[in-house]
Amino acid sequence: MGVMKTMNRQQEYKGRISGYGIMVNVQLSFLSVVFLLMVCGCGSKATEKQAVEKAVTESYDALLAGRYADYAAMLAGASSRSADYNEQLAANAAMFIEEQQRLHTSIVDVRVADVRIDHGASKAQAFVVMCYGDSTNEEIVLPLVKEDNVWKVQ
Repeated sequence: MGVMKTMNRQQEYKGRISGYGIMVNVQLSFLSVVFLLMVCGCGSKATEKQAVEKAVTESYDALLAGRYADYAAMLAGASSRSADYNEQLAANAAMFIEEQQRLHTSIVDVRVADVRIDHGASKAQAFVVMCYGDSTNEEIVLPLVKEDNVWKVQ
C-alpha cells in the first residue's frame, strides 16, 4: 500500500509539472504575440506620422517653388472642385507668397514640429514652423484629412 501511495504521488507530481509546462508555454506564446503587436503598432503610427509630414512638405515645396496649380491640386477636396475654383485657389496661393515676401522677405523653410493624428476620424493636425527671410519664425497649425488613404492639407 505504501508503494502505491508513492507511485500515485509521483504521478500526481508529474501531472502538476506538465500542467505548469503547458501554462508557461501558453504565457510565453501570449507574451510573444503581445510584443509583436506592439512593435507592429508602433511602426504603423510612425508611418502615419511620416505620411502627414510628407503631405505638408510636398504641398509647401510646390507653393514655395511657385507651382501654385500643383499646390491647389494637393489640397483636400481637389478632385471634387471645379477647375475655376482650383484656379482661384492657385491665384490666392500666389498672392499669399507675394504677401509673405513683402512682410518677411520670403519663406526660407517650412518644418513640421509635431503631428497629432485622430485615427478614428481620419484627421490630423500638423504643427508647422514657418521660417522667414527676416529671421522670424511663426508656428501655424494645419488641419489635414485622409482622402482615399492619402493625407491632404485642408
